[in-house]
Amino acid sequence: MNSIKTIKKSKLIAYLGLLLALDIVLTRFLQLGSAQFPLLIPGIPWRVDFGFVPASICAALFGPWWAALEAVAADLIGFFLMPVGGPFFPGYTVLAVTRSIIYGLFLYNCTATSYRNIILRCVLTAFCVALISDL
Repeated sequence: MNSIKTIKKSKLIAYLGLLLALDIVLTRFLQLGSAQFPLLIPGIPWRVDFGFVPASICAALFGPWWAALEAVAADLIGFFLMPVGGPFFPGYTVLAVTRSIIYGLFLYNCTATSYRNIILRCVLTAFCVALISDL
């Protein structure tokens, strides 16, 4: 019985590692922003990345706490591999953890419906804007 738990834990760690690597690649290396398209919105720095995809998949598969752990690891490892936009600011790590916990609360052990996704986007926007404005 102990070997079954070990195999399940090994699979969990492997999946989390894959999602962590995918999160770092999509956030740090496959991003679009004002550096690539300076004339799209002149004078305003902007950036679009796709790091929400592995974060939401992790939250849907493993729950909010594993997703929060993945968000912390992805933010810290990603910063040390390729810092974007200046020195390290822990508020962005808190924001990533909050986002992952909200994804986990809405997506873990639930059926995905369009109504649930609309509510999720509204709650994410409200919490993240409130958190950023307080930092």
